[in-house]
Amino acid sequence: MKLLSGEYWRRAVRARPGTDMRGVLWPASFPHAPRARVTAHALAALVIVTAVCGAYIVFYWADDPQVTGGYRVDALSRGACTMAIPVLSMCVVLSRAVRGRFGPLYRLLSALAWVTATMAVPLLVVGTAVTNDNDYCTALLPEHPPAGHVLPASLLAALAAGSASAWIAWAISHGRIRPTALYTAWLVTVAVVVVATLAPQLHSAQTCGPESGAAAIPSGSAREYSW
Repeated sequence: MKLLSGEYWRRAVRARPGTDMRGVLWPASFPHAPRARVTAHALAALVIVTAVCGAYIVFYWADDPQVTGGYRVDALSRGACTMAIPVLSMCVVLSRAVRGRFGPLYRLLSALAWVTATMAVPLLVVGTAVTNDNDYCTALLPEHPPAGHVLPASLLAALAAGSASAWIAWAISHGRIRPTALYTAWLVTVAVVVVATLAPQLHSAQTCGPESGAAAIPSGSAREYSW
């Protein structure tokens, strides 16, 4: 019942002397480990890109009978395999950077993480986008979910939710939570909210039918859009 008392929360949200709230609301900043910041933001970008592409693969083309569950599983598996090495290697690099363990192994792992990330992200994005071809129905641009403000709004909502979850975790722990745990809570929340906010838009999008898609456009004027 302590969590329901006002006094508990007054003590919880009272910052300790020397607390850098930037590290609470934006855990990727790692105020006490500056050399980990770039890696932390790179890892966050990898996870967010993976979440967006995963949501697209799982929930889009819901009204197209050609896109079966087996196709989605195969595409999702390929995406996961593509991103596994860069994400895991970036996690190891971040862990060593936070603990101040720099050396030949750190430089080797860092090079591996950045090279694989540079290769994997374009492959994942292109591999997801090329599903928008002549084999599938194609939505008109005004109805395409990632067009316009939907994707940026989803990302902003996810980042806000991540900061809120990090602050709650910090408050409940009375500021004793480790920076890496705080970062993990923030990043997991961001990824989950990205998928949760994109999923309804993607699933409800009309990609086939008499009023949307290439089939409804006169020959020679059909247009394809990939996010």
